[in-house]
Amino acid sequence: MKTIGRRFALIGAAGLCLSACGAADAAGAGEAGDEGEAPGGAYDDAGASGPEGQPGPEDETEGLRFGDPAVGLDHVWVTSRENDLVLRIDARTRAVDAVTVGDEPTVVATLPGVEAGVVLNRGSDELAFVDARGGAAADVEFVRLERHFNALALSPEGRFGVAWFDLGRAEVGEDATALQDAAVIDVDARTARSISTGFRPRAPFFTEDGRRCLLVTEDGVSVIELNDTNAPPRLLPTATDPFLQSGREVAISPDGAYVVSRAGAGGERSLTVLDVADEALRTIELPGEPTDLDLFDGGRRALVMLRDARLAVVVDVPSGERQATIELPDALGSAAVADDGRRALVYTTLPAGQLGPRFAVLDLSEPVPTLSLRPARKEIAGAVLDPSGRVAWVLHRKADGTPDPTLPESEFLARSHGYSLIDLETLFVRLVTTPAAPAGVLFSADLPRAWVPLSAPESQTHLLQILDLDGLSLRAVALPSAPEAVGEVAAADRLFVTQSHPEGRISFLDRDSAAPATDALETLSGYLLNRRIR
Repeated sequence: MKTIGRRFALIGAAGLCLSACGAADAAGAGEAGDEGEAPGGAYDDAGASGPEGQPGPEDETEGLRFGDPAVGLDHVWVTSRENDLVLRIDARTRAVDAVTVGDEPTVVATLPGVEAGVVLNRGSDELAFVDARGGAAADVEFVRLERHFNALALSPEGRFGVAWFDLGRAEVGEDATALQDAAVIDVDARTARSISTGFRPRAPFFTEDGRRCLLVTEDGVSVIELNDTNAPPRLLPTATDPFLQSGREVAISPDGAYVVSRAGAGGERSLTVLDVADEALRTIELPGEPTDLDLFDGGRRALVMLRDARLAVVVDVPSGERQATIELPDALGSAAVADDGRRALVYTTLPAGQLGPRFAVLDLSEPVPTLSLRPARKEIAGAVLDPSGRVAWVLHRKADGTPDPTLPESEFLARSHGYSLIDLETLFVRLVTTPAAPAGVLFSADLPRAWVPLSAPESQTHLLQILDLDGLSLRAVALPSAPEAVGEVAAADRLFVTQSHPEGRISFLDRDSAAPATDALETLSGYLLNRRIR
């Protein structure tokens, strides 16, 4: 499950990964099953109808492969690998424009606020720069890559980008020799220069000013000066012990001045802080082994969780001083900090047999932070806060077995899929049990709203839950097939959900719909059947 948006969390049993689900009204089922002629010649089809207007079973035959979507100004961009195309789907009309971009395009990244993007052609080892801002035929320029890459990311303002080889995305027989290589992309100049990096680069981090990229690797961070084509990357370590360099949890301040990290496999009762400007690496000793690390206050402070020591420590990053040490009533080892740094949700992911599910809200705005502890009704897998820092979305684990409501309450809840919504101001908790596994949550960039996709292929249950963060209420819209990606097209005030379908499928919904009556799902099935080649 992928998402495109300001904040989407994919949470699983291993924890939270962020570089996105009471009884719910089954609203929108009728709209999902309607058929008709969409504007711009696109055929609107939600698939065969099931009982009471619900979508019928899907044809599971193998279809085309479409890449993860990206958002332009008012279009959703999707690559079609077998057809050497990038497809631009109008969020308002669902009309489809197809642009030929090269051999096996697999990744597309768009520039913010305009209809332009960069496509990585996996088969021909080149980049395609696509400019569709003119409204007529899109302009396409090609740049050859010197090595084989399969991953691409652009800086937030779209001025620069980085391409690299992600071993986790490798395919059978693929050229995997570029494990310490990357390409720095100048979008305006339409160039790509090759660089050497540390071993196995991961997702790049672009600084707020867009002048620098910090590429995290298994050897530390490769610091890339984006504006200086003559400056080679600086490979800087993030650990004083080279044997604890690999697999670290790394956090970077928004301005790229500091890189803070902890050992991922244990063995250190400390943090390390790298000052990127002077390349100084120092150690901050702690009264226990850190189990989680979050930066806040512009990356100048860190909240460090020490589960075994039952402590939470606030560290001043530039000085290395411990500003506060909070005693925890239980072994709470994980945290999620609000963007404004005022509050944090701290919790445990330990199984109920070791420690009953619980969480606490930590008020970081006070000179001496205070803690409010509360129970949870199910084991916690991970958590993320909305952009305002007022609501937490907490994913729960599911125990084996069918959630039969005639079982004892604790066993029924343990066997259920679900999540909780927590108001961090009032500490009100709403537990939501769901008919399928939540894939994550997408918080709106500017509305008090969030969306949770659910899918259970074995029962043909595919839903999008719409959350009102003001009242912690929710409703659901039935989807024609299993959701794959969720995202916002803010300029068109639309939400989209791409779904599994042999020929491609996407549904659109008004972002600010406020009631079931306004949840009109508009679905396009078959991207290539409805295209207009330009």
